[in-house]
Amino acid sequence: MLQLPVLLPLLALAVRGAPTGNTDGGGACSVVLVPVLVPVDTTVAAPNPTNSVESPITGGRAGAVNSVGRENKMVMFAQGASSTKPDTAAAAQSASTTMDRPSKVTSAAVRTASSNKLSPTGTSTTTLTTTVTVSGKESSYTPGTDQDDGVEVQGRKNVVYFTNWSEHGGNYTPAEIPAQDVTHLLYAFGDISSTGEVISSDSQADIHRQYGGTQRRSSQAQGNIGQIYNIKQQNRNMKALLSIGGASYSASGKFAPATSTVDGRQRFARSAVKLITNWGFDGIDIDWEYPETESEAADFVSLLQETRYELNKYAKDNNQTYHYLLTVAASAGPSHYRLLNLGAMDRYVDSWHLMAYDYAGAWDSTTGHQANVYPDLSNAASTKFNTEQAVDDYIAAGIEPDKIILGFPLYGRSFAQTSGLGKPFSGVGLGSIEPGVWLYKDLPRPGAAVTVDHTVLAAYSYDPAARSLISYDNEESARLKANYLLKKGLGGAVFWEASGDKPGEDSLVASLARSMWPLQSSQNMLEYPDSEFENIRMGF
Repeated sequence: MLQLPVLLPLLALAVRGAPTGNTDGGGACSVVLVPVLVPVDTTVAAPNPTNSVESPITGGRAGAVNSVGRENKMVMFAQGASSTKPDTAAAAQSASTTMDRPSKVTSAAVRTASSNKLSPTGTSTTTLTTTVTVSGKESSYTPGTDQDDGVEVQGRKNVVYFTNWSEHGGNYTPAEIPAQDVTHLLYAFGDISSTGEVISSDSQADIHRQYGGTQRRSSQAQGNIGQIYNIKQQNRNMKALLSIGGASYSASGKFAPATSTVDGRQRFARSAVKLITNWGFDGIDIDWEYPETESEAADFVSLLQETRYELNKYAKDNNQTYHYLLTVAASAGPSHYRLLNLGAMDRYVDSWHLMAYDYAGAWDSTTGHQANVYPDLSNAASTKFNTEQAVDDYIAAGIEPDKIILGFPLYGRSFAQTSGLGKPFSGVGLGSIEPGVWLYKDLPRPGAAVTVDHTVLAAYSYDPAARSLISYDNEESARLKANYLLKKGLGGAVFWEASGDKPGEDSLVASLARSMWPLQSSQNMLEYPDSEFENIRMGF
């Protein structure tokens, strides 16, 4: 997301590439453990953008790749959501986990008496039994012990994405991350090769770039990975996860073919675990934007099961009781999450990072809040989606509130030539790194007056002379949202992305940490005996 238009000529207008959306919320309800691999029968609404850029929330993705081949996550962050659930060592629990491999079944081999999914009205049904065909034989299938086996940890999570292209245009490095206020760092992004393996998307930025006059040594991880490992050593409460996918890599169609077969899912999971343990990370975040068919939704469940299995296996093979994390970037758009079998996925997921932003943008015909919690009943056009409905739908699907991590944008979306919220606009104007997208650290703009709406829990600035409106979160609106997530029992906050934040006392990440105090506290992992990098393998 850097600023240089020269370097990033045509970055798409969606931040982080994950659209959100909202739906009629359903209240929390009791849901039975849902069988794995159960496809849902809900269709996904086709996107119907009114502008040249598709809405990240309703189905389109404005994700783009900049001139140096790196995804501009600024265009991909409307998917929100994710997580909580212990990220610490599951002690004896994790060590004693049975290592049976997940049943080798495809979606076509699954029959269910009923399915646990959201109906178009936001209610949920439950599935008690699933019949699978394995090796030609039918049997009743109950998910085994490959599901999430973490232990409860007190405190909220403060999660931040860091992109491997942040240094290129914004000159933002891992050393600038407010690590003392961060519980989890999501490193974006890992790519998927043509043969289905999870790989580095930029080896120069990831492991080769030299920082601080360090001497290049091929035996050691340098670049962002070396820096992050050093930060973990100095901040034992901060864990690092590799985020795989994102808007651009998802849009290029890499997930579906890589996960459509048992062999493919095993290849994905094994290579992902090998990469994160080679890099000294604590887990995996899967950012698939988005499964488009029932078959792909079923494959997503199987992928999570396989990945959970490989993470547990690595810990067991290395005599570790540590619980390696598995999280997902979750859409706030109903057309996306209603296709998924959320209950089945949840068995393997530690946290759901809810992408609660990009509710409004260049793709719309009227201006609007891009990250509001509640709808504005007096000005419906200004709140096309809302977070409350998405949160309620996830909870109705059986997901515990403290596993949902509320997304916050560290950027604003602008609208030009407009008279206010819910009004027509013409163009999006300038931006920090691309037209229509301003980093939080560059806001508010000179001449603009800031308004915080305590009814919908959102903020925006408006310059009457320039007739320019920018929707974004500031410290006051973020504090209101923090109160909301605490009252709702959610697990914490997740930000897209670190380079957009203000430094020092003005940091929105640090402000949220104070509002949610105490933060979750559990030590990260520093022992990686199989790493090819000497500094990570030897712990120095």
